[in-house]
This record gives sequence, C-alpha cells and structure tokens, in this order.
Amino acid sequence: MPSYERVAQIHQLLISSREPIALHQLCDRLNASPATIKRLISFLRHDLEMPVEFDHEHGGYRLTVDSRTARPMIGPLYEPEELSTLFTACLLAEKLLPNLFECTSAAIKEKFRQTLGNKAKKIDDLVHRFSVIAPQKRRMNASDFSDLVVALTDQVRITIYYRGQGRHGEASYTVSPYRLIFYRYNWYLAAWCHRDHALTILSADRIRVTERSTTPCRPISVEELTRLIESTYGIGLGEPTERAVLRFSTAAAKRVALEEWHRDQTLEYHADGGIDLSVPYRHSRDLKMDILRFGSDVEVIAPVSLRQEVAQSLAHAAARYT
Repeated sequence: MPSYERVAQIHQLLISSREPIALHQLCDRLNASPATIKRLISFLRHDLEMPVEFDHEHGGYRLTVDSRTARPMIGPLYEPEELSTLFTACLLAEKLLPNLFECTSAAIKEKFRQTLGNKAKKIDDLVHRFSVIAPQKRRMNASDFSDLVVALTDQVRITIYYRGQGRHGEASYTVSPYRLIFYRYNWYLAAWCHRDHALTILSADRIRVTERSTTPCRPISVEELTRLIESTYGIGLGEPTERAVLRFSTAAAKRVALEEWHRDQTLEYHADGGIDLSVPYRHSRDLKMDILRFGSDVEVIAPVSLRQEVAQSLAHAAARYT
C-alpha cells in the first residue's frame, strides 16, 4: 500500500486542478518516478474508488467533475468536520467501553491531534464534560486485551492461562475465540474450549494469552453463536428453560417500562399502575440479582422455583438485621 501522504498529495493536485495534469508534471510536483505516480493513481482508482481518468485529448490525468464535490473516502482524505466527529467518538468510546481502544489508540489519537491542530484541544476539553460511573468494574491489562482482539481478528486458536474459579480453575488450555461481550461494564470472551469440548464464557480480565497458533478457530455460524449467547437472560449460554413473570409496584413500574431487560421480554400493564415483566432465562443467578435490587417493589409471580429462591435470599438478608 502506498504512503497515505503521497496519496493525499496526488489527490489534492487532481482535485484542485481545472485542467488534466500530464504524467511528467505529476512526477515533478511529487518528486516521484512515473512508476510511482501510476501506482498512486491505481490506488486511487481501485482501492479508494476515485474516478481518475486519463484525458487522451489533453494528455493528462483528471478527476471527473462530479468527484470535485464528492466526500473524500478514507484516511487523510477525510474532511476536518468528519475527523472531528471521529476523534470525539474515539475519546468518548474510551470512557464507555474500557480497554477497547486503550491498547491501540495512542498513536491514532496523536495523529488526530496533529491533523486537527487547535481544534483537538477543544474536543479534549469537551470529553471532560462526560462522566461514566461504573461500579464493580474490573480493570484489564491493556496488553492482554490487545492479544484477545488480535486473536479475534485473525480467528486463530490461542493458548491461555486462565485465573478462573469453579470448574475452570487456574489452568492453561487452548480455545477458539469467537466473540467479546461487554456486560455490566466488564468484558467476557465467548470461546470454544478444546479441553472440555464445549462452548464457554470466560471473564476476559482473568485471561492471559500465552501462545497464538496459526490453526483456524473451530467453525461456528454467527447465527448459532448469537442464539446461544443472547437467548437467555444475563451472561450465559444456551436456550432458556424458564420464563419469569415479575410484578412491579406502581412506584417502580414507570422505571421498568422504560428499560429493556431482554430482547424477548413482554410487558403487561395493570389498572392500579403496576406492571408485569416477563423474561426468558436459563440460570437464575443474574436475574435474581436484578430482582433483589428492587426490594419490596417487585414480586416473583412465576415460576415457583424462582419465587422460592428470591424469598429465601430475602429471608436470609432480613435475618442479618434482626
């Protein structure tokens, strides 16, 4: 790929000239050989899809008339307003999605600042007008996160050391990384575990990539992966086996009506101002935590097993205060 500085230079020459520019003139102005100029023009045509034509009558290269008003496509050819928007989005994303840009964006942000000049400082100041408060957020090592992103991009198997709990424990094993999931301000990795021969979800902050292979990931369709990850409530895998019905008081109903607990939820409104929320679930852990935070403003109507779990948790909590 040619230097973007050269691409920007030849694009600027073509777009600012009213007459076709001969090859020798482009060589002189860019201090480049004819072969280099032809490679740059080929890049403009085929990679950036710019309508560069050779005018045989005048013996030079030109951009079509329509292209003079067209929006430049990528890289340094962005308009200043577009660069400002992109830079702002990058800075805000760092606040909203921790680690996602932290490991790669330092050089990119510096290039943005150099390009935008004084305007970059205004955008930096604007970002300080936004705050993200994320309780229980776990910090990740930027290098470890970057290794996961690279493995996801290349779709190759990796050997990881996982500082886990429960059935995973602390161990090294090979996985096929499929998807990073941002849930409750923490990152999780959906992957196929080649040790357990099963799809699993791992806490990304407990992963250290120790080796990246060239072996492709075990194949799985996007549709199947999405179904297994997003069908049930919370962070979990598999099809839902139960459907919870939660009755919220009038005090909580307005708030709940504005929230999406699950993509397949249903709402039923009552004459007294209360509301019933129904969501599918497989494991009760995450759902039970969300129910308990509403205290006396919610009652589990169904199923009986979930109602009993929540009642027991409330009873144990109340016993601590007697």
